[in-house]
Amino acid sequence: MIDINEIVEIEPLNNAEYRPLLQDLQGNIIKGHGRENAVHLFLKFKDGQQDKVKEFLGQFTRSYVTSALAQAYEAKKFREKKTKGSVFTNVFLTVFGYDYLGLMGGDLPFQEDYFLGGMQDINTQTAFVDPTIDQWDAGFQNMIHGLILMADDNVDELSNKVYIVREEVKKIAEVVQEEKGFVLRQTEGNGEKGKVAEANGEKRKVIEHFGFRDGVSQPLFTKRDIEKERKCDDTNFSNWDPRAPLSLVLLKDPFGKTEESYGSYLVYRKLEQDVPGWNKDVEDLAQKLNVSEPLAGAYTMGRFQDGTPLALEGKESSNDTNNFNYQKDQTGSKCPFHAHIRKTNPRGDTGNLIATKIPLKEEKMHRIARRAISYGEREHDKTQKTGSGLLFLCFQSNITNQFAFMQRRWANQQGFVEPGTGSDPVIGQVGAFKESYNWPTSWGSTERKQADFSKWVKFKGGEFFFTPSLSFLESLNEDFIEKKYLKVKHSGKVIDLHNPSSDKTDVIQATASNSNSQVWLLEDTGEDYFFIRNEQNGMVLTVESREDGSQEVFAMIKHGGNSQQWKFLDNGDGYSYVVSKANNNVLDVSDSSQDDGANIIVYPQKSYDQDNQLWQLEEYTG
Repeated sequence: MIDINEIVEIEPLNNAEYRPLLQDLQGNIIKGHGRENAVHLFLKFKDGQQDKVKEFLGQFTRSYVTSALAQAYEAKKFREKKTKGSVFTNVFLTVFGYDYLGLMGGDLPFQEDYFLGGMQDINTQTAFVDPTIDQWDAGFQNMIHGLILMADDNVDELSNKVYIVREEVKKIAEVVQEEKGFVLRQTEGNGEKGKVAEANGEKRKVIEHFGFRDGVSQPLFTKRDIEKERKCDDTNFSNWDPRAPLSLVLLKDPFGKTEESYGSYLVYRKLEQDVPGWNKDVEDLAQKLNVSEPLAGAYTMGRFQDGTPLALEGKESSNDTNNFNYQKDQTGSKCPFHAHIRKTNPRGDTGNLIATKIPLKEEKMHRIARRAISYGEREHDKTQKTGSGLLFLCFQSNITNQFAFMQRRWANQQGFVEPGTGSDPVIGQVGAFKESYNWPTSWGSTERKQADFSKWVKFKGGEFFFTPSLSFLESLNEDFIEKKYLKVKHSGKVIDLHNPSSDKTDVIQATASNSNSQVWLLEDTGEDYFFIRNEQNGMVLTVESREDGSQEVFAMIKHGGNSQQWKFLDNGDGYSYVVSKANNNVLDVSDSSQDDGANIIVYPQKSYDQDNQLWQLEEYTG
């Protein structure tokens, strides 16, 4: 069994020992999904429909939900061949969703108080100093059982898929809230709205509605992300090591069906940003301090808008490094103690500045894996109205020790990191709209001047979720899934795996032997096509083109593309052609061989002498 408490720099497609974990783990946790657009559907299950909800969740997971392994595979295909991935999908459940499914009786399977209470719980509201529920968006005031997240680069394709899913959801649940998010990027240098520019062939950097670089500092888990960070900074993390063990975000799924079944807690908070109000306060602060507006804004955030850390430089330089700490700024003369990024990631301040010394390793376990995305207006504009903001999502293994600790003990605490610091001016929730802070009169100066700054970020509702393992979700509809042999007419043999332990497995014909490697599950995509998934290793039948133009069939990690979708075309004699969505060719036994071990391929459909292309679904009884 793997040890998730060690920093390992995993390679999802190369570390064989992690494959069972990653195949059973939902994507987006150890690595953000990377799509430009997202839709979040908040569900309230219909009364008395438990069996139908279970059937839906199981089938939906098999058809749509993206595993961490599939996510890594899709990313690799995109890097190498610019092959577009499928619509990325997550499913989350609240404690009320688990209770609805009848899974919360007896000993509580979850030991997380915030999750067990929910975000509407009065104790949670008191702890976070959140607005009362009647001030939340109406949808978030409802009971919420589950959340479906769907994401894609193409808005139209995403909308079409969401429409299909909403129609399916109608049968078992009400969508009480829908949130549409997008990655907000810098616009053209001339300020023209509506255009996301490219610089040297690359997309402009991600920002949030106040105009600051977003998502710069994250805990990293994969070797590729870590090496990319190393390369960007040309460093060996001498000042700040962003690496983290998987235990920061993963914990055992109490309902998982394998030894390597893990999940993660998700905190979801909708945060509305008042951009004109923020900009006016920054302007006023600059005048009071007699500093530039960029510096005044950086005093509140801890970085300049271009990402330059205030701890390193007093002006913008496009140096958005993450390799820094506050050891050379222990008076807060460069980056104020109350600045947002210093409040939420003190980078050793807890060991250097507070009376009770906290080891850096312990401090770093309060971090979260942030997966936020913007909503509202799609371009950054200083004059934009309210109604835009951030859909804040973060993963962690312990809400109490991570998000709640960060919000309550750091961001909200006016005495952290030193007495008189004040709360976080960006996300601090202290009940008061305006707060007075001590600001450096110039960058690096020990001289301070007091000035007010208001809270321009407003909480609009949210909830706590758990991210279940795929094996648990799929088990919910096991009784409704048909398991089949795929038997070819000409030889009477069935499709089997050859060397099923590999990442890309040859498929062959073989004499039926009651082996799981010969058993296939048909998973409906909702569009007259099916994924054909192997019972033994969970991989699906896939068409792959070779350089010589020939096409072969393998069992591969599910990514949801056309090459993995198949349609059964009835021939009228109890047999069917199995047609690939990718190219309209059909499953075929190479050379019409009668032998065990003959390769399964795709080939243009024949109208005669076609017995090696005709297949029968034969019931597997176990």
